[in-house]
Amino acid sequence: MSKRREKLQKEVLVLLRRHCSQLSAYDVLGELCETNRKIAPPTIYRVRPI
Repeated sequence: MSKRREKLQKEVLVLLRRHCSQLSAYDVLGELCETNRKIAPPTIYRVRPI
């Protein structure tokens, strides 16, 4: 697994833990776009925890 993918997985987990309610992939994308400019919707689906 690449370093970038591992970093994004950690960021997604932090976001999911920080919110009390469920987040859609687009909610996560909106939050991550603030710090990671080159993120597209498929990226979120690839890094999400299963």
